[in-house]
Amino acid sequence: MCKIFKVIILSLVVISLIMGTVSVSFAQKEAQGVKVYNSPSEYQKATGRKITRYSESPMLAELVKAKKLPPVEERLPKNPVVVEPLEEIGQYGGTWYIAVTGRHYALLSYLGGRIADMDLFQYDFGGTRLLPNLVDRWKVSRDARTYTLHFREGLKWSDGEPFTTDDIMFWYKEMLTNKELYPNLPGWMRMGDKVIEINQIDKYTIEFKLPSPNGVFLYNIQGSFPLFPKHYLKQFHPNYTPIEKLTDMAKKAGFEAWHQYFWDRANGTYYTNPDCPVMRMWKVVSITPSRVVAERNPYYWKVDIEGNQLPYIDKVVIDIVSNAEVVKMKAMSGELSLQTFHFSLADYPLLKEGEKKGGYRVMLWPSTGADAVLMINHTYNEDPVIAKLLNDVRFKRALSLAINREEINQLYALGLARATQYSPSTTDPVYEKRYSEAYSKFDPATANKLLDSIGLVKRDKDGYRLRPDGKRLTISILVATDWPMHSDICEMLRKYWKDIGIELLIQPTSFELRSQRIAANAHQIVIWKIDVLFYPHYINLARGAMSAFSEGPDAVGPLWRDWELSGGKSGVKPPEDWFKVKEYLEKAASSPSERERILYAKKMWDLYIKNLWSIGVLQQLPIPIVVKDNFRNVPDKLPNSWTIRTPVNGSVEQFFIKQ
Repeated sequence: MCKIFKVIILSLVVISLIMGTVSVSFAQKEAQGVKVYNSPSEYQKATGRKITRYSESPMLAELVKAKKLPPVEERLPKNPVVVEPLEEIGQYGGTWYIAVTGRHYALLSYLGGRIADMDLFQYDFGGTRLLPNLVDRWKVSRDARTYTLHFREGLKWSDGEPFTTDDIMFWYKEMLTNKELYPNLPGWMRMGDKVIEINQIDKYTIEFKLPSPNGVFLYNIQGSFPLFPKHYLKQFHPNYTPIEKLTDMAKKAGFEAWHQYFWDRANGTYYTNPDCPVMRMWKVVSITPSRVVAERNPYYWKVDIEGNQLPYIDKVVIDIVSNAEVVKMKAMSGELSLQTFHFSLADYPLLKEGEKKGGYRVMLWPSTGADAVLMINHTYNEDPVIAKLLNDVRFKRALSLAINREEINQLYALGLARATQYSPSTTDPVYEKRYSEAYSKFDPATANKLLDSIGLVKRDKDGYRLRPDGKRLTISILVATDWPMHSDICEMLRKYWKDIGIELLIQPTSFELRSQRIAANAHQIVIWKIDVLFYPHYINLARGAMSAFSEGPDAVGPLWRDWELSGGKSGVKPPEDWFKVKEYLEKAASSPSERERILYAKKMWDLYIKNLWSIGVLQQLPIPIVVKDNFRNVPDKLPNSWTIRTPVNGSVEQFFIKQ
């Protein structure tokens, strides 16, 4: 679709929104949430109603009848979570169809996170509060140095074996201590130069002993704490199987070393081994280059208010397609059940127009994070001239001031996003207006003056500035092609920066290759999202000093991160302000006072504005979500973020397909 046509269509939609002729979900006055109770007894106490029996999917009932599964009462824990469905009690059965543009979206983003529900806790609807999940209760000492977590009694892995703290201690004592499996400790296990201690109290209780206080420790481990089935994985571990045999097994499977084979069997990076038992809602049963299929976990540990074991949906099918346009076509033809990826607001008019024909409805879920951020690589070293400029705050301020954010907002976000500098949202306790306004006003005149002050005054015949060595000043930006709006924004950046004499080279690539280039310190600038924007999620010691200001901890300086993780043995030593941010981050985490934590967080943001480690373009952008008309119990307006694993915060287990 040409840019002019996009502008016309989007303008018509904006007018329709203003006139009220187009109904969209973000107009709701109140967000919808699903009520969740920690146990049947808690549900009874709150409502006066008692769950008298448990039921199961016909798919599982047949297996019970054939004696291939124990009865549902024996598969559930002692106190299952009770979920009150959003609209109505669901119907069992059916398949949830999804389409994605890469293997990582299927095996990591979806089945490893967004529809997994396998974490210690669950975020509430808004993503700001932790609720019981696998852990049913916990206790924090007054000094925030001892955390005691109790798991639900009777939890089981997907193969029916008991889940206990023995599994956690297997990871802690036999995996974590093996240097081949873990050359470096996970970030959340370290506090400075000291390590967190984990103690097993009993079969259902563990204790974390922290070397120093951390008031947000549970937020730090949520989504990061590993769960590995000891009973399955010990056969691949040298403490249980001779190393010679393991090495032979690894080579026969195509791996050079036993530890590579172990991680493959343990689903260490992607969910690629269907034989490995899981705690997830759906268990992968088949993987091909173009499709991943998962089926319900018979031992899933939640029920609805009538005692029906969840989830309602039997199967998930994720098709891996070539590009976002294919996803859009499949959605419009009614092939997808609930699709949350690969749409932008530029797609909204066509998606909306096709609702009746495709038998679906379009919702707009608001983002909680930053949807378009330029992360500058401060440790880039392939070109010394560019490396110096990327570390010159005058250069970064000029790039920021040359961006017409409001124009981008109108063109690609219907004017519904926040066209702002990268900064906390207006509802965040850390928010200050000066953060959002810093170098965000469209001011090319000031941008030109800043570039002149650096000494970049000479230009070539095309108007581009010349570097000190006489070459044209050209910088590059990495963009993932499976996020179309980012490509559109890059085209606008090329125009804006040309107007101030800088040539922009756009480097389109896949998400996987983009990540590899970042890890290799081979990028100058990369455009992506930052989900971990809202407080207190970025007060996270594991993510390092740049926790708040970068996608992952390394996009704004991979070699800084190497230095941090290696204790200074490799990488590049960061600048003074990096250490100040790290100091404030550690003080925020260790403070028992919410007021103090917020004050230290503001000190971190002050240093960000001073240094401009990344440059924001758009934030809190509503994203179109396509939902089939018969796919029910889906919230109309669900806060959307990878940090809180959306749509898990909308209680995916109670989604159902209405017959």
